[in-house]
Amino acid sequence: MAFGAFAALCFGLFAATLVTIVLGGTINASWLSILPALGAWLIFGIALASLSAVLNTMVRDFTYVQTVGVQALFYATPIMYPPQMLVEHGLSWLLTFNPVYHLLMLVRTPLVFGDL
Repeated sequence: MAFGAFAALCFGLFAATLVTIVLGGTINASWLSILPALGAWLIFGIALASLSAVLNTMVRDFTYVQTVGVQALFYATPIMYPPQMLVEHGLSWLLTFNPVYHLLMLVRTPLVFGDL
């Protein structure tokens, strides 16, 4: 499953690149920093899938806990809202201890802001 999700991520990034080129957007050298970030995403996905596989075989009801945990992690990760919103509400610790946020910023920063 980790490899399938990684392939979907790569296809999505390729499509976003094509749309950016077609609509006249600029692609700069900072976009190359996405390649190591994709490697980090792949390693994180394989590790998470392996941990999930072990826990699912040891604990029967872990699937249900995992579903709720992944949904909570989605809402705790600033994907649909800016990270400053969490800081303003005193929840900056969610940014600090959330590994998905840091991996997301490795890809979001070069694509959206053009920074490294």
